[in-house]
Amino acid sequence: MSYSHLIQRAIDFAAKVHEGQYRKKGDVPYFSHCAVVASLLSAAGCDETVVAAGVLHDVVENTDTTVDEVARKFGRPVAALVDAVSEDPSHRTWGARKQGYIDSVSRGPAGTEAIVAADKIHNMASILAYGERGGDLWSISKGSREDQLWFYRTIGDILESRIGQNSAAGAPCAVGAPCAVGVKNLLAEYKRFLATIEDRPA
Repeated sequence: MSYSHLIQRAIDFAAKVHEGQYRKKGDVPYFSHCAVVASLLSAAGCDETVVAAGVLHDVVENTDTTVDEVARKFGRPVAALVDAVSEDPSHRTWGARKQGYIDSVSRGPAGTEAIVAADKIHNMASILAYGERGGDLWSISKGSREDQLWFYRTIGDILESRIGQNSAAGAPCAVGAPCAVGVKNLLAEYKRFLATIEDRPA
């Protein structure tokens, strides 16, 4: 994916609304996560709709931004993707939020799987990096080690199913450019990170 005005607007917006936020267990600006997700999606060959949604994937979940606002500023296709990958804050427990997320991802539009894969790849990379610095890598999330592994394994199964179905059907990553090979590479990277964190004890 080359330069796009839509992606630039998404970057500018996300940088603004995430200003002052930081990644868990560190002093890294939160927007760095959005940038990594977008770079993984771009490298996978996803079109501007998916890359822009990747940049914006946490604005509804972690800021005051609404799905309707995303739709007004960036279009319904982008908003639908952001909505699909946003956890519902009305769920009070960690498990309920994650189950709601799993359900949403399962029925999200084409392109959802790519954003989820890129997002969780970077999350797992961040968990491992925190552990390498001497931190308790399982303390980043509120779930126990077993709960977190259940979540990542379940997401992995969903990604494998969705990516396989889309590839078999010749479905595009989103509106426009097919990126089946690139998304399959994201899935392989996801599995690699999952296998690594599975080896880390509590």
